[in-house]
Amino acid sequence: MRVLFLDTNIFLQCRPLTELPWGDLAVGDDLLLLIPRPVQKEIDDLKQDGNRRRADRARQASSFLRKLILSSDNTITLREHNPKVQISFSPPIPAGRATSPFLDMSRSDDRILAELLAYAQGHPAGPAALLTHDTNPMLTAKRLDLDFRVIPDEWLLPPE
Repeated sequence: MRVLFLDTNIFLQCRPLTELPWGDLAVGDDLLLLIPRPVQKEIDDLKQDGNRRRADRARQASSFLRKLILSSDNTITLREHNPKVQISFSPPIPAGRATSPFLDMSRSDDRILAELLAYAQGHPAGPAALLTHDTNPMLTAKRLDLDFRVIPDEWLLPPE
């Protein structure tokens, strides 16, 4: 199973998760999509944003997160096969786990990567990567020797 840590832009700038062609990223593997805590906070903060489209998308994402929280095991299956796609929350960083001195924990993108780094250290056998459309977290992931996948442009919503 391939694990992808989601960046906020998958919720705000892309078509609905159930409509995305996940097989393009799965390469024969099932997918587990993990939502890091900083993404949850960004979505919550953007619900009252002045940009109407972004605020609407954040409210939709927040409703989805509520459904996920209220599910029996904090997991929702978005797709049953070809590939099977499940979504859940990323595990918290274990207490006392050191992060890279390269990361600035006051920055949301770096906190996402800290969660991915902790997950990768705890699950060395399984592939885990960041899924983003933003260049800064891509560069930081690369510098930390973490894998990342670029959200395909075809997944993005048309401009307003």
